[in-house]
Amino acid sequence: MMNHEVTFLTTFFFGENNEFVYAESLHSLAKYLINNNYNVYLLDIFRDKTKVACLNTNKIKKRSLNKNKILHCGFFGKPIRSKKLTISLNDYREEFFQFLEKFNNINGVKIVNNYKTLKYNLSKQYILDYENEFNFYKTIKINSFNDLLKYNKDEKKYLVKPLISERSVGSEILDGLIDDEKLKIYYNRFQNNGLIVQLYTNDFKKYGERKITFINGEYVFARKCTQIGDENLVCTACGSKNEIYKPSKVEIELGEKVYKIFNEKYDLSYFRLDVTSDRETPIINEIEALNPDLNPWMYKLDDLKKYHMSVKNMLDRRHMESKYSWALYDLFNLFKY
Repeated sequence: MMNHEVTFLTTFFFGENNEFVYAESLHSLAKYLINNNYNVYLLDIFRDKTKVACLNTNKIKKRSLNKNKILHCGFFGKPIRSKKLTISLNDYREEFFQFLEKFNNINGVKIVNNYKTLKYNLSKQYILDYENEFNFYKTIKINSFNDLLKYNKDEKKYLVKPLISERSVGSEILDGLIDDEKLKIYYNRFQNNGLIVQLYTNDFKKYGERKITFINGEYVFARKCTQIGDENLVCTACGSKNEIYKPSKVEIELGEKVYKIFNEKYDLSYFRLDVTSDRETPIINEIEALNPDLNPWMYKLDDLKKYHMSVKNMLDRRHMESKYSWALYDLFNLFKY
C-alpha cells in the first residue's frame, strides 16, 4: 500500500540527540499519521526550502517544492515550549505570505486551508463583511485619529484592536484613562493594519470565551478560557483559566452554519470558532482559520482520537481530489490529440 503524505509548514531544528525539535502541539498528530501510512514532512521557510525534515526516518531529505503535494499551514508560528521558543506569525507575516504566494502558483499542490482563505482570514475584516449573516459584537471601523479620540472620551468603555493582529497584540481598553499623546502613538503604530472598536463587555468574565474546533465542518472538541482577576483581556498567558468545554447544540449548529456560508467563497477545512455570551445565544468573537491554537495536549484520549481521525480524513479527501483532478487532466490530454 502506497503511503499518503503531508508537509507541515512549521519551524524545526536539531536537538541534542540529533532528533527533530518542533512544536509540541503537532507531536501527537504527526505520530498518528505516521502510524496510519502517512509520510510526514516539516518545511521551515527560514531554512533551505528545497529540503524537508522527514519524521518517518528522522532525516533531512532533498525535495523540490512541487513534491509537497499537500501543505498544512495550521502549525506555523506555534511555540516550541520545551525550548521556551515563542514564535509569532505576526512577526513573520510578510515572509509567510510571500512564500505561500509563490507556493500557490505551483501546479499540482494544495494548501490547507487554501491560500485565498489564509489571506482573507489574516484580517478581522470578515467581521464587517459578514455582520448581517452572524451575530458578532457590534464592530465599527476607525477611519481617523479623531474617531479614536471620540471613543476614548465617550462615557462608555470600548475595546480597540487592529484588524490584523495575533494573540491580542494591540488590543487596548478605551476608558478615558489613556492620554491623547499615548493614544496618538498607539494610532500611528497600528493605523496601517486598520483599527476597529467594539463596545467593551463583561461577557468574557461572566461566560468565558469558548474556543470550538471544527474540521471538515464537523465539531471536534472545545475548551473554555475564562477571564480571572483584574486582567482586561482574556489571555491564558495573563492567567486566564483554560478548561475542557462541552458546547451547546446551538453553538455547534452555529459552527456548522459558519462552515456552510464561508465555504461558498472560502475553504474552511479547519477552523476554530470563538464565542462568548450565553450558551443558548452565543456571540461570535472570532473565526480563526489561519493557524488556530487548538491545545491538543489538554484533551482526553477519546477527544484526541477524534481530532487525529478528523485531520486524517481531511487529508485523505485532499489526496482523493488531487487524484481525481489529475485523472481528468490525463483524460483531457488523451482526447485532445
